[in-house]
Amino acid sequence: MDTVFQESGPRTSLALPPRTILNDAYEIGRVLGKGGFGITYAALDTHLQVPVAIKEFLPAQVAGRGTDRSTVQPHGGNESDVFEHGLSAFLAEAQTLAQFNHPNIVQVRAFFRQNGTGYLVMPFYEGKTLDAVLNDHEGPMPCSEALALVEPVMNGLEAVHARNILHRDIKPQNVYLTDSGETILLDFGAARIAFGQESQSLSAVLTPGYAPFEQYSRRGHQGPWTDVYATAAMLYRMVTGDKPPEATDRLAGEPLAPIHLKNPSATPSFANAVSTALATMPKDRPQTIADFRAQLAGAGETVVIQDETIVADETIVDDHTILDRSASGGGSRQRPETVLVLRAAEACRYKLDGGEIMTLAKGEERVVPVTPGEHAIAAAFGDERHRTSMRVARGERRVVPLAAPSGGRKTRGAARGKAACRPVAKSGRGWVWFLGGAAALFGLLILVAVVDALGDADPTAPGGTAVEAIASGEALQFAGLGQATTTSGFLGAGDGTLPTGEFADLYTVEAVEANYLYAELTSADFDTFLILNGPDGSSIIQNDDFNGDTSVSYFDVELPTPGVYQLFVTSHLPGEAGSYTLTVTPDQL
Repeated sequence: MDTVFQESGPRTSLALPPRTILNDAYEIGRVLGKGGFGITYAALDTHLQVPVAIKEFLPAQVAGRGTDRSTVQPHGGNESDVFEHGLSAFLAEAQTLAQFNHPNIVQVRAFFRQNGTGYLVMPFYEGKTLDAVLNDHEGPMPCSEALALVEPVMNGLEAVHARNILHRDIKPQNVYLTDSGETILLDFGAARIAFGQESQSLSAVLTPGYAPFEQYSRRGHQGPWTDVYATAAMLYRMVTGDKPPEATDRLAGEPLAPIHLKNPSATPSFANAVSTALATMPKDRPQTIADFRAQLAGAGETVVIQDETIVADETIVDDHTILDRSASGGGSRQRPETVLVLRAAEACRYKLDGGEIMTLAKGEERVVPVTPGEHAIAAAFGDERHRTSMRVARGERRVVPLAAPSGGRKTRGAARGKAACRPVAKSGRGWVWFLGGAAALFGLLILVAVVDALGDADPTAPGGTAVEAIASGEALQFAGLGQATTTSGFLGAGDGTLPTGEFADLYTVEAVEANYLYAELTSADFDTFLILNGPDGSSIIQNDDFNGDTSVSYFDVELPTPGVYQLFVTSHLPGEAGSYTLTVTPDQL
C-alpha cells in the first residue's frame, strides 16, 4: 500500500494527520493534491481493502483546521455563512455526480459530513493530470494527438450538459490521464461558484486564460458555450504551448496569437475551429459541444481515394490541398486550398458575405476557407465602419488586413440628430415615439423613453414583463442609424427598485426591424449594471463592468426581432446611488 501511505513530498499543515479514520471506513494516507477549496487524499477503504481518493472541503479563504487537527472551522463572522453555502453546494454536487456512470466523468462512490465539513469518496487512479503531461512535453503537441486526448473530455461534457449541468472549470489540471489509458474529467465547479456568489470574490472561482468573459460577471449568461470556450482554450494550450490571454485582456485589445505561427502543422480549418470557439462574445462561439465537435471533425477530415477513376474534378484530400484530376483519370496535381486570412489590426466585429457576425481581438488572425469568386466583408471598429469586396482566385491564399480607415462612419459619440417626432398612444408603460421625416428612410428606427419608476416585475427573470404604472419621461431622439444620443440621470431614492433591492431606471427601446444596439453606461458614483430584455421579457444581455472597470458597463448586441425592448440602468449592489450618463446608438453592420 505504498501508493496510499508513502508521501511524495512535504505534507501541508492543513492536512488531516496520517492514518486518521473517517466514517469508520477510510484510513487517510498521503496528500494527492491541495487547491483553494480543499485537499485530496489517498486513502484505504478498510472494509474492501482497496485504495480510494477522498476530497475534503476546506476553502482556505474562509476556514482552517481546528486545534484538534481534525475539525474544519470557519474563521468567523459572515464567513460562516459563506462556508455553509459552499459546503451545501459541494455535497449537492457529489450527490449529482454519484448518479453518473460515464467512463469520462469522475465517479463518486460515497459522500458524508464529518469534522464540520464534507468528504467525497472517489476511485483511486494511477496516472497524472494533463497539466503534468504538458509540462513534461517538449514543444507544441501535434494536433491529432491533442484531439485524441480532448475527445473523451467532450464526451463527458456532452453527458453532463444533457442533464443541464456545467463544469465551469475545464483546464489541464482537471483532466486526469490514467496509466490504463482512461481520460477522467475531475473537479466540477459547483462549490466554487457558490463560494464566489456568497463571498463576492469572483477571482476565487476563475482560472485566467481558460475562463470566458461571461464568467467575470456574477450575472453573466453561462451555458454549454462557457465550457466550449474553456475546452478550446485547453486545446490551444496543447497545440501552442501557451494558454490564451485572459478574456478581459483580449477584450481590451491583447491579441490571440494565431495557432499556425506556433504550430505550423496546424491546418487552417483546425486553427479556425479553435479560434472560433475562443470568440470573446458567447454568441460568436459554437453553442454546444456537438457543434464544436462537428467543426473539429471537419478540420480533421481526410478523403481516401481508392480508385484512379475520379468522377468529380476536385477531391478534398486534406485541409491544405485539393487533388485536381480530369474525369478521365489523367494527371493530377496538388493545389493550396482557397482561403481568406483575416488579420485584425484592432478589435472588431465582421460579417463575411452577409453571414454570421463574428469578432476578432486586436492582432488576432482567422483563416476562413472560401469558394473561388467574389467575396464581401463588412467590419465594425468601435466608432467606424468599413466595407470591402474582392475576387479570390481558385487556390489563392488571400491576406485581408482589417483596420479602420480614416473617414469611416462614426457611431459612438456622434452628434444628436434632429428629427420630427410624433407621439402615439400613451399607455401604462410610458410614451412610445416614432421618428419622422428623413429618419424614416432608415431600415431601423430606435426610440428611447426615460422612465423613472418601476413596479414589482423582475427584469432579470426570463419571461418577466415591463412594470405597470410607470411614469413617462423625456424622449431621446435619433436621426437614424449610427446617430448616438446621450442622457444623464440620477439613480437613487425615489426611483423604482429591482426585486433584489437595487435602484433602477427603465428605458424602452423600439426596433422597427432586427438590427444592432450599442449602449454604454458610466458613473463615478456607483458600480454600474445594464440589463436588456426582449419584447417578450426574456433576457437578451446583462453586463456589470468592462475589463474590471466597475464604473463602465456596455454592450453591443444584435436585436433578434422587431419590438419594444427594455433597457434597465441599475447598480451592482442594493443601496448604491449617484449620477450616471447613458449613451445609446442604433446601428447595423
